[in-house]
Amino acid sequence: STRCKSNTLIASDGPGHLFAFNYGTDFMMKKSLCCALLLTASFSTFAAAKTEQQIADIVNRTITPLMQEQAIPGMAVAVIYQGKPYYFTWGKADIANNHPVTQQTLFELGS
Repeated sequence: STRCKSNTLIASDGPGHLFAFNYGTDFMMKKSLCCALLLTASFSTFAAAKTEQQIADIVNRTITPLMQEQAIPGMAVAVIYQGKPYYFTWGKADIANNHPVTQQTLFELGS
């Protein structure tokens, strides 16, 4: 298993709209809360989303800029929409060994 130091943020914008993301430990809690609010607003568009590709597009448009702005090397996101889980991964879990983040990547949680 691959490990990456990170924190996790979980938020919801209503029943059936739970989402979580992992982010690097250098990411400040104040920014995390701001991102949670932005994600909540972004995920309200799920009401219109009907396909897995549409959900993937919404998540990608939200997470990719966040990763670029915060120089996050890798992230895993899980979204539960209408009772169905969707898993998304980006970047590297281990930059030195070029290991990508996968659904099985273990993240160390910390504050």
